[in-house]
Amino acid sequence: MQQANLLVIDKISMGHKHIFDCFDWSLCDVREFNKPFGGLTVLLSGDWKQILPVVHHGVRSQIVDATLKRYFLWDHVEVVELTISLRLLIEGHSDKREFANCLLDVGNGNISVEQSLSEFKIKLPSDLCLESGTLSDLCDFVYADLKNNFTNPVIPGELKLYRSSDTVDNETLYLIEFINKLTPPGFPPHILKLKKKCCIMLLRNLDATNGHCNGIHYITVSLHDHVTEAEVSLLIYIYKKALLK
Repeated sequence: MQQANLLVIDKISMGHKHIFDCFDWSLCDVREFNKPFGGLTVLLSGDWKQILPVVHHGVRSQIVDATLKRYFLWDHVEVVELTISLRLLIEGHSDKREFANCLLDVGNGNISVEQSLSEFKIKLPSDLCLESGTLSDLCDFVYADLKNNFTNPVIPGELKLYRSSDTVDNETLYLIEFINKLTPPGFPPHILKLKKKCCIMLLRNLDATNGHCNGIHYITVSLHDHVTEAEVSLLIYIYKKALLK
């Protein structure tokens, strides 16, 4: 840390102010310089509308007092606000814009509180809720990828791996290894693990008339090197097959 030029700390809203006090003292000691963070430039990022520090049995005032904003170092912070989401500028992400606006409404207090339940509870839009209240359905909805990782070992048969072919325009900006780790919305993971007779879901519209559209579930029939043959599992389109490349 003596040779460092920049320290980046994310999710600062979750950190107790005593953590940053520890950072401050440690950096001053290591760098032998009695200035905030030892004179090191520190980039703090986070959203104060999200989760705040956990205070055991603490009330609202105690939780707010535990944040970095209640620490003397905050007087030395230059605040820069980001107001544009580049992801939302991409065409075809109207559903993401609606979700982002919903999150802003929650953070800004524009969604009414259900006083009959609790002063801290709000009513979410119906499209963000599950009709079924079982824990299993909730886990399947939230942790779909995790479920696949647990389900594949249970299904008998040989596991086949499909890797995406990623390229970049400028290799000096992004390494292929970094791109491989990303999973943008609407895309499968870089390494897709499949077995015969496992369940998969289509992530884009191919042929809506014949049932091959976003959200449709399939059962894999045959796995080839460059093509996956799958059968629609929906009853009204049963026996409809697709070759997915």
